[in-house]
Amino acid sequence: MPLTLASSAGDLLLPLVVILAAAGLVAVVLQKLRLATVPAYLITGSIIGPHALGLINDPEGVSQLSGLAMVFLLFGIGLHIDLSTIRVGLTRILAAGLISLAISIALMIPTAAVLQQQGWPMLAAAMALALSSTAVVMQVLQARRRTERVAGRLSLGVLLLQDLAAVAMLIALPVLAAWHTPGGETSTEPAMSAGDMAMSVVWAVLACGGIVATGRLVLPLLLRQAARQRSAEVMTVISAAFAIGAAAATEHTGLSAELGAFLAGFLLATTPFRHHLSGQMGVIRDLFLAIFFTTLGTAIDYAVLAEYWLPVVIASVLVIALKTLAIGGAAYIAGTTGGTAIAVGLSLAQGGEFSLVVVAAAQGAGLLDTDAVSKLTGVIVVTLVLAPALIDFAFWITEKFPVPRTARWVHSLSLVDVEEREAEAEADPKLDAPSIYVIVAGMGVVGRAVIDSLRAIDRPVGVSIVEMNPSTVRTQQQRGHTIIYGDVANPDVLESAGIRRAQVLVLSIPDDEAVLRAVREAKRLNPSVQVIARTSFLSRAMVAHRLGAVATVVEEMAAAREMDRAVTTILERACADLRTAATNENKPQGAPPQDAENYDAVPSEPRA
Repeated sequence: MPLTLASSAGDLLLPLVVILAAAGLVAVVLQKLRLATVPAYLITGSIIGPHALGLINDPEGVSQLSGLAMVFLLFGIGLHIDLSTIRVGLTRILAAGLISLAISIALMIPTAAVLQQQGWPMLAAAMALALSSTAVVMQVLQARRRTERVAGRLSLGVLLLQDLAAVAMLIALPVLAAWHTPGGETSTEPAMSAGDMAMSVVWAVLACGGIVATGRLVLPLLLRQAARQRSAEVMTVISAAFAIGAAAATEHTGLSAELGAFLAGFLLATTPFRHHLSGQMGVIRDLFLAIFFTTLGTAIDYAVLAEYWLPVVIASVLVIALKTLAIGGAAYIAGTTGGTAIAVGLSLAQGGEFSLVVVAAAQGAGLLDTDAVSKLTGVIVVTLVLAPALIDFAFWITEKFPVPRTARWVHSLSLVDVEEREAEAEADPKLDAPSIYVIVAGMGVVGRAVIDSLRAIDRPVGVSIVEMNPSTVRTQQQRGHTIIYGDVANPDVLESAGIRRAQVLVLSIPDDEAVLRAVREAKRLNPSVQVIARTSFLSRAMVAHRLGAVATVVEEMAAAREMDRAVTTILERACADLRTAATNENKPQGAPPQDAENYDAVPSEPRA
């Protein structure tokens, strides 16, 4: 979509008011039915579009606004990518993502054939259907507090890999279009000459290289200067300008504007300012999210869906079933348990926002006609509407009918939750299942001492460690220890560590605020857990007791006791030395000093 300015702002004001008002009203109503916002916006667009109520009679009139909304949507998705969240077990997560994506694309080709697509359009449709929804899945997982569990982390890793793959798909679409004739059949000769295609690739590489160089070298300097001057609004302006400039650069070289926007967001995500920018751009992103998906929903033609309702329904069922099989199977191969594999597969069985972006880009490239776009959009909308229910069903079925066993070839438990490790130990008579479960937060000097003491106990004790140092997490995991990266005050991290089954929680981290929050959350999640908290001051220890801690170790009290012991010892030695000196002075000349034998037999201790 060209990013040129509209000839008249008035041409956009009325459609914009209709889109925002309708999106807000319909979304409020549909959220009462537990429907996520993305499918709600799509349904809104289909209602107000030219094929239903006709409130938006000319969707092309707001195409420029939709294009700008798409740019900011992709920019926001790139800005939210945080690779540190999947650092633990990264190799296996990447393997699961790559395997599942390849299998999904292969299985979506016959699904696209059900929608009467052939040749290169069938491949373009298959690529779109193979992608899942980052926005919907992460929104539901965060609401259900599942993001820190293995299923949540693995889902996020697969989604990030799919988002990156979508960028490659956007690059590939013009190439596929070059081999596709307007009649819809493949051609044996490319529409572009080899020289033109080579130059197009060179310009695309130069554009992407320039964006990366600017994002890595120039942009951090500008943002750092703005931060020094405490100009939060200037940082936002610079970031938005970078996103739009990157989008324009990639579009000018023949690639999609969405690619440049996503790349700009991803580069900003690697800077120290990502959290601030994410908060600043959040409102804008949410606004354009509603505009983009509502505008995209206006393309849904109910007449086409009524005519092809059977292929749409069959294709929707195939998408859910085949993607569950592909993604769940890849997760199981990578090292998860059967239950986690089922949860991940069902959670990612829908189409996504990038699916719609790929469909729109394929239509712009001439690979898909209006009927194909309507059918594909219908399938994506149906699966998106069902996504929250599928995720809830996935976790319900895994809790009611757990499948804790991993594949026989799996030797690492980096993608296995604490509860599943326990179940696997109980299922194997050769394993001595621990009868006591302790969570230790922090692997500093105090935490290591506690862990060493627990491992020295005769009876089996299950120890789960929570640590914020990624290198420590990686090292301990390589040694086979159960360790989780995250903030222990985060309820999701506590859930992942197994707080609901733990008997004892030891908070050894030197952060009073985090300790107090962790005590509160731990007692809320498991009222029977025994919490031992470390605090710096006596006043904070009293607060920890009120929150539910059964024991506290106060650093200032421990220091006071050690200081008292040291002072008492030194004073006792000084008094003993004085008594010895006085006694020796009162003895006759030539008499040996008191305790002379002891001084000869034992080396003297240092004097105070």
